[in-house]
Amino acid sequence: MVPSPPVIDASLPSNYYLWLVPDMTVSFNITAQIVCRVLFGALANVAVLVPLKLLRRTHELAACVLLSTMLVLNTFTMANALVWRTDADLPGQFDGRVFCDVQVYVAVPLRLVYATSILAIMLNLAQQMRLARSGGLTRREKRRRNRRQMLVIFPAAAVQLAWMYPLGLRRYTIYTVVGCKWLAYETWAGVVLFYFAHPAVALGTGYFASVFSFFSSLPLRGLGFLPNHLPSIEIPKVF
Repeated sequence: MVPSPPVIDASLPSNYYLWLVPDMTVSFNITAQIVCRVLFGALANVAVLVPLKLLRRTHELAACVLLSTMLVLNTFTMANALVWRTDADLPGQFDGRVFCDVQVYVAVPLRLVYATSILAIMLNLAQQMRLARSGGLTRREKRRRNRRQMLVIFPAAAVQLAWMYPLGLRRYTIYTVVGCKWLAYETWAGVVLFYFAHPAVALGTGYFASVFSFFSSLPLRGLGFLPNHLPSIEIPKVF
């Protein structure tokens, strides 16, 4: 059973869940922050359009999900910086109704999708070391690979999305420039699902990246560029 959140005091004002708080994260020039967030966010979105189109043609699911996630999160970053661009008279600004409600339920799972898509890419690279041929994958093998990658990328984010409402500290909080943020109760369920998930995915990604790096360096070892006493690593077989 997941611990129940504390009972909300009925005497609190009706807009308690729509806190508009002064900026607590940005203490230097806000204008520079806005310019950098909007400029580099737009440049990043433009830069990934061509790779996304090419990867979609070759049916690279994990890479397409990664770039699509970047587009959405960068768009949220730019929009938040433009909407909440000053901390002066903050309570009088847009309170984020509907916009923030939608954004937090999209952005929080997408951040985990961003991490798990990188995990799926590194897992695929590590598993390709098992192939005994140098040619590309057949159409059937690509479909099988994409199904495996879907099982790696989406289930954890779906679980996060399902538990956001019961574990949410409040609907959202708004910060200057940063915009809409969502926080979970610091219960064991909230810590595991929303704070421990990203480090766990990062550890898995690092493991599979080390496997791929080791086996991709084996030809160099045969040519004498790397020592012959490197430890052997067994390539894990997933699914």
